[in-house]
Amino acid sequence: MQVVPLLESHLEELQPQEAQAFIGNFLANEDYRAQLCFMPHSYAGVLDGRVIGIAGVAMIYPHIGTAWAILSNDSQKNMLRLTRAIKGFLDSFDCKRIETHVKHDFTEGHRWAEMLGFKNETPDGMNNYGIDGETYDLYARCK
Repeated sequence: MQVVPLLESHLEELQPQEAQAFIGNFLANEDYRAQLCFMPHSYAGVLDGRVIGIAGVAMIYPHIGTAWAILSNDSQKNMLRLTRAIKGFLDSFDCKRIETHVKHDFTEGHRWAEMLGFKNETPDGMNNYGIDGETYDLYARCK
């Protein structure tokens, strides 16, 4: 797998996994795509010419970033590669605190966040956090 800087063409090619299907509407929006590609810490995982996932860290403050990832339909069979690449990036990223958000009922997402070294700071969830008012949990990695 190659990890390359995120390009708009990667976003056009990506078919989000079922759990993230809602993001497809955002990926179709030109302004949203431009914002993702403009962020300096945004990458695509490409395997055999296919985008299997995109991820990055958006900086909120100089010492706090928010990690995000959108995985493809066929990412499941490549999760070990993706996890190693993203964990390596997060381990080397110069930031005191990196946060991420996981839908409260998305068991696989919680498991993956923990594999990446995040700890759940809101086990009861954050009500009305999602696009349609869903509950999400806040995870963080602190150095």
